[in-house]
Amino acid sequence: ADRFYPSSQICSHCGHQQKMPLNVRLYECENCGLKADRDFNAAVNLENYVNK
Repeated sequence: ADRFYPSSQICSHCGHQQKMPLNVRLYECENCGLKADRDFNAAVNLENYVNK
């Protein structure tokens, strides 16, 4: 993924994208309610991106 891929702004469960300020460490999806550490969520998204 290029450096501008929004891996920490996409829900790794449902794919919903939302803005996230850098100081927020917990990703909370407005669509499905998933709560995950921001870095873990981003890592799952990058893994999914590579495996597409």
